[in-house]
Amino acid sequence: MNIMLISGVQQLLPTPATSLVLLTLLALGTFLAGVNLLSPQISFLGLAMAAAVPAISWLKQSVFFFLLGAVLLIGLAISFWLRQDRRPSQVPAGMNKQAED
Repeated sequence: MNIMLISGVQQLLPTPATSLVLLTLLALGTFLAGVNLLSPQISFLGLAMAAAVPAISWLKQSVFFFLLGAVLLIGLAISFWLRQDRRPSQVPAGMNKQAED
């Protein structure tokens, strides 16, 4: 990890790539520590961290699309909610007699 932080090596990669490489190295170290200690929990944690690195990269690139999708869903929910409130409530005839008694 220290080698990645040397200025000569950092010039080879853009700043976001450097952070993703550091996360990948951390995941690799965690996985290998779990293998060395014969601990399946730590090994699984390393694998989960390694799977999360591409997910983090993808999420950074597609945040705008998630935001548009959320705005669309919120807009649809509000329009259906307002449409439902405008309808007059219809109570069956038998219910009115029970309420009067």
